[in-house]
Amino acid sequence: IIFTRLYPSRIFIMKDSDIVKRVEALEQGSKYDATKKEVEKVQMEILDQLRTVRKAMVKSSGAAASSREIEGLREENAALKKQAVKQEYRIDHLVSTVEKLLEEKME
Repeated sequence: IIFTRLYPSRIFIMKDSDIVKRVEALEQGSKYDATKKEVEKVQMEILDQLRTVRKAMVKSSGAAASSREIEGLREENAALKKQAVKQEYRIDHLVSTVEKLLEEKME
C-alpha cells in the first residue's frame, strides 16, 4: 500500500501488517485513556469521601473542645505535680526519721 500522509511530497510505503499494528496500538491507547479516566474518577470520589470524613472529625472534636480538653489536662498535670512534691517531702521526712531512730537504736 502506498499513501501520502501530511506531507504530499513524501510517499510512505506500509505493509498491511504494519497498518494492523498501528491500528491495534491506537485501540490500546484509547483503552488506556479510558482506563486512566476511570481511575482518576475513582480517585476523585475517594478524595471527596476523605474530605467529608475530615470535616466530620473537625466538627465532632472542634477546636474549642480540644483547647478546653488541653486546658483541663494542664490543670490536672499541675495538681499532680503539687501532690508529687508533697509526697516527696513526706517520704524524705519519714526516711530521715527512720534513719534517726536506727542511729539511736544502735547507740
